Amino acid sequence: MFKKVLFPVDIDQDSSLAALSAAGEIARRFDGNLTLLNVQTPMPSMVSAYLPEGYPKESVKAIKDRLKTAIDENRLGAGTEVVVRHGSPHHAILEYAEAEGIDLIIIASHNPGLVDYLLGSTAGQVVRHAQCSVLVLRSEASEDS
Repeated sequence: MFKKVLFPVDIDQDSSLAALSAAGEIARRFDGNLTLLNVQTPMPSMVSAYLPEGYPKESVKAIKDRLKTAIDENRLGAGTEVVVRHGSPHHAILEYAEAEGIDLIIIASHNPGLVDYLLGSTAGQVVRHAQCSVLVLRSEASEDS
């Protein structure tokens, strides 16, 4: 039923990393392949001018290494794929899901605050616009934003 499972992960949010084992378990139950997708938002040019040469490549490598460590810690298996994209998080998630024929998106979400009601959270945007099933794993802590 869900052969291709996508788990967008924000490595800076504890709720996202904490939900990783649940995403792995769901993919296993459906005998599906799990892809972890991290989306990096574009850096303003005035900031990137002060970064060392090669920073973007080093940053992507560090993200992939951190996610591979999380894969090992959660015993997700060697078949779990790690992908890093750049852009607006909800756009990149939706574009990747459509391009790859994803059957299920599992996304972690914090408890919504006022900003989320005014602007919309990434999870909310994905739920509203995805062409496939979406499962939102709500974290218990509301400090993640």
